[in-house]
Order: sequence, then structure tokens, then C-alpha cells
Amino acid sequence: MPVNINRLEEAAVELNRRAAVATPLDARRAHKAAADRETNKLAKYVLNSIVDNSELAVVEERPMCGDTGVPRYYVKAGNDVQIEGGFAALEHALRRALATATHEVKLRSNRVHPLTRRNPGNNVGVFAPNIDYRFEPEGDWIDITAVHKGGLFGSDYRMLFPGDGIPGIKRFVVDTIASFHRRGMACPPAIVGVGIGGTKDQSFSLSKEAACLRLVGDRHPDPVVAQLEDELLELCNSTQMGVMGLKSDTPVIDVHCEIAYAHTGGTPVGVSELCTAVRRCTMRLYNDGRLEFREDPLWFNDYMRREGIEWELPSWTQSSARRNRMGAPELDSVFGGWAVGGELSVADNDDVREFHLQVPLTDADVRQLRTGDVVFLSGPIFTARDGVLGYMLGEGHPAPLDIRATCNVATTSSPAGVEVSPGYFEVASLQATAGFRYARWMEPLCRDYGVRAVISKGGMPEEIYKQLGDTLGVVFLTTLGYGLGAIYGHAVKGVKAVYWKEQLGISEAMWILECDELGPLMVEGDTLGNSFFAEHAAEVDAPLMAAYEGLPMPILSRLGEEQDPRSELTRG
Repeated sequence: MPVNINRLEEAAVELNRRAAVATPLDARRAHKAAADRETNKLAKYVLNSIVDNSELAVVEERPMCGDTGVPRYYVKAGNDVQIEGGFAALEHALRRALATATHEVKLRSNRVHPLTRRNPGNNVGVFAPNIDYRFEPEGDWIDITAVHKGGLFGSDYRMLFPGDGIPGIKRFVVDTIASFHRRGMACPPAIVGVGIGGTKDQSFSLSKEAACLRLVGDRHPDPVVAQLEDELLELCNSTQMGVMGLKSDTPVIDVHCEIAYAHTGGTPVGVSELCTAVRRCTMRLYNDGRLEFREDPLWFNDYMRREGIEWELPSWTQSSARRNRMGAPELDSVFGGWAVGGELSVADNDDVREFHLQVPLTDADVRQLRTGDVVFLSGPIFTARDGVLGYMLGEGHPAPLDIRATCNVATTSSPAGVEVSPGYFEVASLQATAGFRYARWMEPLCRDYGVRAVISKGGMPEEIYKQLGDTLGVVFLTTLGYGLGAIYGHAVKGVKAVYWKEQLGISEAMWILECDELGPLMVEGDTLGNSFFAEHAAEVDAPLMAAYEGLPMPILSRLGEEQDPRSELTRG
């Protein structure tokens, strides 16, 4: 009998819930191992917070990160599966399931019209969610994997020449780390996927699948590819550009490479990073109604990687057995194996000063803070991203409340929250986005509305601190770890109001969040004009530049590498 489509839709809602809430065991082990071996004190603090965040997310069943990313599906169908209503019904069910999960799990509604920015509020739209397909030669089942992956930074593409060789691939991967691990452009420690060969679009798709759909520790069955994975992992970690773009022993927890046969004249390469919020889960539905959930997508196999015209085992392997560097067992329970003990805590660090402050902040509150201090905030704060800042400061609409007197802390966040009934909102998870995007709005925001602290991811350009820190008495705070959505969401005790929802959409609206001990937040820019990242720039750059030693420039230099748009340089 065919797979029941209603049962499939119900299961897909649960699939998205598990993907959003539970960090898979392979990633949890890797994060814990990274925290245990970390030698940098601040990085250890953050890595332990990442571990705590993943535990709290499961205990309280809230999304592990406040940014839903771009939810998508990977579908693998056995040749003998039958689906009630066919594949059109399948796609309809998956779209409905994501819309339902967005509301029930309180996922942030991220998907918007790319030109008008209209937000339907359910993560569904034109070509959204993505649904990618693969097929197996036999099997009366269908596998569906839900992945909630960040949709902005940490990924890149480059066409290399054959002469660039493996050193050229290594150079490009390090370039990507250097480009995106700074100041919130990516959220390390990451899983890096590298797609090599095929067509341009194929190389990039393979890189994303390699990052999202293989377990930490898995190695490609082709020994040449597996060796490159190990070398890239060592090279990426030698950059030491880890959590928050600061010095860390583990910027990357694994590197996965996938290959496709390429045009003889070129080597397209795609790089994708899966951030510290590893959000994936797989379910299998059989024709007879059986349903199984598991953590390993089992996406790549010998059939997918076949070489010849007919289906036969590739030359590099004699079996389909997984090669796993870490020896992790296969997993069949998404919520199994949790060992949550006692109260939520962060790592002990005698060098870190902690401040517990009440909002609205006073002048004395902010002027006592110095870069590297850790802050916890209680009281109301407001969200301000592109929509609010453009509407209020760019178009001149007055603020809907007295910010200076009531909630003088802004955050560049869009909560993972929903309107559960008319005028009543709940937030499950919270995470700020990269602060540098909003630097041009900081002076009028702080001057005209008395904002005394801005919470973002990665802080602002150093000149903003020098311009505003002392004159206006403003500090700039960064979220720690760039993925502690469950911890920050736990601190949000209520939503006092949501303004401009109709004008801007629910994700860009101004939310007034009542918080209790919102943190840990680190002071990135203080009132003396100091920047934590600037103070540590030399420490961060030294191992990065050492990693570049011996790596050649690419044969073709492009605009961006060459600053003159009339120049394009090839090197022999």
C-alpha cells in the first residue's frame, strides 16, 4: 500500500521540530571534545556555552538558535516506494509541514520576497522550501531529511584551473575561512563542505550536501579524497580563527569533500560551512506505514558516487561500509543519549568580569564596562534590524515608545517567535545578526533615542566606538558563540509589544522583549573607544598568515582580488 500522505505530513512537522531543537550526537561529541581541549580561555568559555545551549534546547524543547536559517528538505526515494497522491502531494505535504512547524515550534519566519521583502510568516514561498531529490535502485521507502542551515555567509565559489591543483583548492578553503570567520560572518566551530568538480552549480550543491549530510568523523571512501579531507581539516584549524573570529584551537570540527567528474579545462570548487547550530534530522517512511527517525542522513553512498555506465561498486571500495575516523556508531534516536545534569552554567574563568545590570541602563552602568567583560541584562530591550532602522531613522517615523526612559538597549535580532493569538506573542529562541551591517545607523539611533547599549553579533567597526563611546556613553555588546539561541531565548520571559508588524513583517518588526539575565554578552566596544577584536587582531592574524605560507595565489585574479575593474591578471 502507498505511504499515507497525512501521516507523512504529521511526521514532517515532527522532523522539523527535532532538526530545530536537538543537536545530533556526532556534533555534540565534537563540540564537547573541542571545549575540553581548548587552551584559549575565552574560546573555552564560549565552547562550553555552546554545549550548555544544546542541552538547554532539548530540556526546554526550544530552537537551539534564534535564526531559523533557510529550512530545506533532502528527499531520497527507493525505486519501489509508493506515495499516496504522488510526488506533487509529497511536496504539498512538506510545504504545509514547514508552515505548521514554523508556528508550533516557533521558528523564525525568515523567507521573504527578495525584492519587496514581503514576509508570509511561514518560511514558505516561491521555490521555498528547497526540495532536492535522489533515487535508489531498490527499496520500498522514502527518506526525508530536514536541514535548517544558515542562508547568508560562510559559503563561496571559485573556478580554478587544473594548474592550480590541490594547493589551489587549499588556498581557496583558507580564503573562505579568513573571509567569513571574522565578526559574525559565520558561526564556528563549523563543518566545512567542499564540492570539487562537476558543473559550477553542481560543485556548490555538493559542498552544501557535504557539510550538512555527513556525520562528523566520516571520511570519503576514495583514499585520495579522504587524504585531502584530513589535510584540509588540519590546515583550517591551523588558522586558529575560531569562535567569534578569535583565537581558538578548533575553528572547524570537520571537513567533508565530495567530487564529481569535471570539464577537462577547469576545476569548479564550492565551499559551504554548516555553523555550530547543526540542525538536521532524517525520517524514513515505508509503504507498510512504518516510521523511523535517525540522525545519520545516509545521503551519500556507493550508488550515488558510481563511476561507470552500469551500476557497480566504485573502484576505490569493495563495500558500502562507512569509513569513520572517530568510530562513532550509527544513530537511530535523535533525542537519545542526553546527559543533562544540574543547572545551566558557563565555564569558570577567573579573568572574566561579570556584570548583572538592569535596563534601562544608566550612564554609570555603561562607563564601568571594559572590553572583554561579560554582561547579563534584565529588563526590556528592543529589536532593530534593517526594517526598524530604515523605517525609523531612514524614513523618519517616530519611535512608538520612549526608548530613552524605558528600554535603552537595542539588539540586531529577529526573534524566533510567533503570534499565538491576536496580539499575544511568544519567543522560543533569540540570536543577533552581524552588527557591522548597521554601523551607519548607530549615531542617530544613540543620539536621538538615548540608546546606551547595542547587542549584535561581532560588534561594529572600531571607528564607531571612538565616535560614540565617550560622547554618547554607549557600549557595544556581542553575543557569545554566535549560536546560543536557546540560552538567550530562555532569558526572554515575555513580549511586551510588537510594533510595525503590518508595515515591516513579523521578523523585521520592533519587538519589546522582557528579559531576565539575558547573557552571556561580551563587551566588544567600550566607552573609551576600545575594541576587543582590534585588541586581539595580531593574535588572530598570526596563525592565519602562517597557514597561508606556501599556498600559491590562484592563476586567475578576479575583481575584488584586483582592485582596478580594468585589470584581470593570469599567472603562468
